[in-house]
Amino acid sequence: MVLMLAAVNPTQAVDNPGESKLAQNLRDEIEVLEKRIQTGEAGRRSAVEQLQDIDKKIELRRRLIVELEGNAESSNRKVAHLGGQIERVNHELQMLSSDLSVAESNLEKLRADASKRAVYFYKRITGVRLALLSGVDDLNDLARRRKYFASIEGFDRRSLEKIAAQAAVIAADKNQREKLRQKLSGDQANRLGELERYRNLIKDKRTEESTQLGERSEKSKLLEKIENDNSLLKSLLEERRKALDEIEREITRQEQAVSKKTTPDFKPDTPFKDLVGRLYPPLKNLVVAQPYGPSRHPKLGTTTVNPGVDFKAQPGEKVYAAANGQVTRVAWLRGFGNTVIISHGGGYYTVYSKLEQVFPTENQVVKAGQILGHVTDAGSDSEFHFEVWSKREKQDPMKWLKR
Repeated sequence: MVLMLAAVNPTQAVDNPGESKLAQNLRDEIEVLEKRIQTGEAGRRSAVEQLQDIDKKIELRRRLIVELEGNAESSNRKVAHLGGQIERVNHELQMLSSDLSVAESNLEKLRADASKRAVYFYKRITGVRLALLSGVDDLNDLARRRKYFASIEGFDRRSLEKIAAQAAVIAADKNQREKLRQKLSGDQANRLGELERYRNLIKDKRTEESTQLGERSEKSKLLEKIENDNSLLKSLLEERRKALDEIEREITRQEQAVSKKTTPDFKPDTPFKDLVGRLYPPLKNLVVAQPYGPSRHPKLGTTTVNPGVDFKAQPGEKVYAAANGQVTRVAWLRGFGNTVIISHGGGYYTVYSKLEQVFPTENQVVKAGQILGHVTDAGSDSEFHFEVWSKREKQDPMKWLKR
C-alpha cells in the first residue's frame, strides 16, 4: 500500500473553461470512482474496498466544492473590483465632458469676439485709408493703428490656438477613458458570466452533495455488514495495519533523506526534546479511544499494536499542530483519509491522520496551535489518529501532550 498524493496532476487537460485545473481533475477522479462503484467491478470487490472507495469519493467531492467556492469568491472579488474601476472611469468621463464643454464654449466665444474685432479693425483701417485718399496726411497714425490692430489679432490667434489645443487634449483624454470604460465593461460582463458559471457549478455540486446522504446510508450498511462478518472485520483491521506501516515507512524515508542532506531539517527555536508534556493538544478535548501500544480487539480477540493514539472526535472538529515545524508530507491513506506529517527538527515528527481537509501545503512552516484541518468521518469511525516519532522510534503521545 502506498501513500496517495493529496494534490492532483496539474498538467491534466481542462474540459470546462469555467473550472480550475484542480476542480476538473477532482471531477475526473470522482467520475472514475463512480464508474468503479456502479459497474460490476464493485460486486467482485470486498465490502471493505467498496467502503474505501465511497470514503474517497466523499472526500474528493468535498474538496471539489471547496475549490469551486474559492473560485467563485475570487470571481466575485474581481467583478466587484472591475465595478469600482468602471465607476471611477465614469466619474472621470463626466468631469472630462464638463471640462470639454467649458473649453468648447470658451473657444466658441473667443472665436465670436475675434470675428467681431476683425470686422471692426477692417472698417477702421478702411476708414483711415479713405481719409488718406481724401488728403488727410496722418501716416504715423495709420502705422500706430495697424500695429495696435496686429497686436490684438496676434493675441486672439494665440488664445484661439491655446484653447483649441486644450480642447484637443481633453477630447483625446476623454476618448481614451471611453475606450477604457468599454474594455472594463466587456471584462466585467465576462467576469459576471464566469461568476454565474461558478455559482451554477456550486449549486450542482451541492445537489450532488445531498446525494451523499444516500452514499452514507450505503456506507452504514457496509459497516454493519463488516462488523457482523469476522473475515471482513479482519480485512478492515489489515487495511489499518497497512496504513500504519506506510506511515512508518514514510518516516524512515524522511530520516534517510535528512541524513543524505536532500531535504532541509527544520530547526525550531525550542528543541522538540524539551517539549515533553508541553505539546499543544491536537484536539480541544483529548478522549482516548484506542491507547498507544498493544491492545486486544474485543470481538476478534486478536492483539494489535497502535503506534500512536486514537482520540474520539466529531466529524468537522478542528485539528491543531502540536508544535512549530515544517509540513513534509500531505497524503491520503485508504481508510485513514488525509494524513499530515510534520518535521520538528532533530529527527522528531508528529503525524495527524483522518483529516477531512488539509490547509497547509508540503514544505510549509506551521506554528504550534495552527489549524491543520478538520476530522473526517472516513473509515469505520470518526476517531482522530495522532503519532509522535523520535527518528525511527515510536513514542507514547500521551507523555508528550499537555493536559
